[in-house]
Amino acid sequence: MAAVPRRLTFGAHADAYERARPEWPEEAACWLVPEDAQLVVELGAGTGKLTRALAALGVRVVAVEPDPRMLAVLRGLGLEGMEGSAEEIPLGDGEASAVVAGSALHWFDLDAALPEFHRVLTPGGRLAFGWNHRDERHPTIAAMSEAIYASRPSGQTSGLSEAIRLLRQAVANGFLTLGYLDYHRRPTMGMHNLDKDPNFQSIRDELAKIGVVLKDSKDGTTWKVAR
Repeated sequence: MAAVPRRLTFGAHADAYERARPEWPEEAACWLVPEDAQLVVELGAGTGKLTRALAALGVRVVAVEPDPRMLAVLRGLGLEGMEGSAEEIPLGDGEASAVVAGSALHWFDLDAALPEFHRVLTPGGRLAFGWNHRDERHPTIAAMSEAIYASRPSGQTSGLSEAIRLLRQAVANGFLTLGYLDYHRRPTMGMHNLDKDPNFQSIRDELAKIGVVLKDSKDGTTWKVAR
């Protein structure tokens, strides 16, 4: 009997996932979606944490999620959802102004998913993705993160190296209009100034090597990639 892929195990605890995972602020969603977007496709949408922030911008959002248990929670909130995956997006060619993933891109098989992104996007459409992270400057949060990482067989942590790997692969596959967002969630759910983050300059330097320029927002709390 084949093992269930880990990305399909969250649905067994969909209600707990919905309660525990943080919301995405609308300010973050604004960075991921073009101003003139007509249709946004969100992949790996889970219970719709990012979906509701995107929908609040007034754009139509189709949330695509492979786990029907997660999708049931999302639909129960009145959000538009379809069963599918990043590797098999249930939309026609050239329909989407943007393809978006929030804390999900690392679960995708990018060799299969990137051609699908190209297929569903309009000419000049945007691929945008981001993560939210625990603010480990808080001692309690840092201790919790340490316990989580220690429990993983690989001791894997999420962060800089994974973000750079995914950005490199997207650029190598011809995506010239990219959005990338990384914000730290504090106990107060505020946004952390990324220009003060030690990883920020490292990401700048690494991406500059492949011709990607980072454009800062006005207040320095978020940033996106444009080439």
